[in-house]
Amino acid sequence: MSRGELLAPALLLLVALGSMAGAVARVAISRHLVAAPDRLIARDTLLFNLSGSFVIGCLSGLAPGLDPRPAALLVAGFLGSYTTVSAVSLHTLVLTRSRSFRAAALNLAANLGGGLLLAAAGLVLTRLAAG
Repeated sequence: MSRGELLAPALLLLVALGSMAGAVARVAISRHLVAAPDRLIARDTLLFNLSGSFVIGCLSGLAPGLDPRPAALLVAGFLGSYTTVSAVSLHTLVLTRSRSFRAAALNLAANLGGGLLLAAAGLVLTRLAAG
């Protein structure tokens, strides 16, 4: 896909719509979870990042045959809003400022390491399912 195609208004609209849906899904799900910013790990953020990483891994297994439009809608749009690096960064900063360095390291390891492992698991499962 060329740079011009990546910036095409229709594709950008798909990213925007996906972003809106991802943000709404995150807020709707968060309302049913108890966010505890003073805990070791923000469970809601971890849930979003790990589940989103798994789905991104699954979609990357489909990537060679996936049309760029659904990929823009789902990956850049929906999952870009659904998962969040900024919440991980903020929670880690709060832990670091309170001198909870081990908790900050655990928070990063759980979100980044767990996310990477689940993205890889999604990729492998998708490729196995495809044969």
